[in-house]
Amino acid sequence: SLPNRIVISNDNTFFILTWFGKLFKSTDHGVSWLECTKPWSDYSGYYDLKLTSDNYIWATSWERPMRCSRDGGVTWTTVGTGLLNMDILGDIYRLTNGTLFFHSASNMYLSKSTDDGHTWTPVNAPRYSTKFYITDTDELILINQENGISIFKSTDQGLNFTLKHSVMPQFGTRMDHIIHK
Repeated sequence: SLPNRIVISNDNTFFILTWFGKLFKSTDHGVSWLECTKPWSDYSGYYDLKLTSDNYIWATSWERPMRCSRDGGVTWTTVGTGLLNMDILGDIYRLTNGTLFFHSASNMYLSKSTDDGHTWTPVNAPRYSTKFYITDTDELILINQENGISIFKSTDQGLNFTLKHSVMPQFGTRMDHIIHK
């Protein structure tokens, strides 16, 4: 079925997303697989998929509303009031207090939700961000293209961001997968 992405939940459930919009899961480390329902029943194309620390599955696709499964891919609900239908899921994280942060890969901005992802409000963060991460201590790390590549940090849940470091690369560069614990 041409796998596209593999993600692993906190309870060691493996999810495989195919290029044709099918989602499979395994709770026994890949010995057996179960096909999950699709986020959009009428859509059989590529979509972006991420998991949050509570094992919620989040999915976005071009010009479709964000969908969320809170039961391991059995059912899906439309969420994301306040987001654009063309927002592509870059990163999504949940703070220890339950607040969610959504980073749009297509529109390069940050939003937050305090109602489990149903509604989202923009965060006054540096624009044109390319990568977002939340640490185990709820610090927000945002990388953008200001002055080359800049790293910003917020220790107050996104109310303020402080520039921590900038570097001007000599040649063009991408920083997609640079943040590791």
